[in-house]
Amino acid sequence: MTNPYQAPQWPTTPGTDSGSGAKGFFGSLFDFGFTSFVTTKVIKVLYAVLLVLYGLVGLVLFIGLLTRGALGIVAAIIFVPIGLLVYVVMLRISLEFLIVVFRIAEDIRAMRLSGGAPGAAPFGAGVPSTPPGIAHGPVGNPPSFPSGPPPAVPPSGPFGPPPAPGV
Repeated sequence: MTNPYQAPQWPTTPGTDSGSGAKGFFGSLFDFGFTSFVTTKVIKVLYAVLLVLYGLVGLVLFIGLLTRGALGIVAAIIFVPIGLLVYVVMLRISLEFLIVVFRIAEDIRAMRLSGGAPGAAPFGAGVPSTPPGIAHGPVGNPPSFPSGPPPAVPPSGPFGPPPAPGV
């Protein structure tokens, strides 16, 4: 029995990045058709580099505040770790949002190439192809519209029908 709460597994197609690396980094970097994404390949390295950079900035701030006397020591012990934690959380949220956007794009492309979601009705199933009142012509011909002039509808403005002529 399958788990109904498990995310669907879309078929992978050549040219899309499913996270396993259909193309290498340089293959994706110089892909002028933009069929695979570089962002999903470099995001881990970017996160590590920014964590190290944030840590170095936090260390410099900590040491700099220690040289400012008793108030600086208290500020270094309390505010530098809290500020560093806030910046790391915001970095992580931003990068996760970016990855989610790229994964949505990859999933939509996989669904489009595979013909839709597994078990879903084809696009437009159960929806009439022409509005009611319009008859289909023979195969290959455009639909035929009802004959005759359109029904007469008196014009009306935002405040009701216009006044009668001569009033």
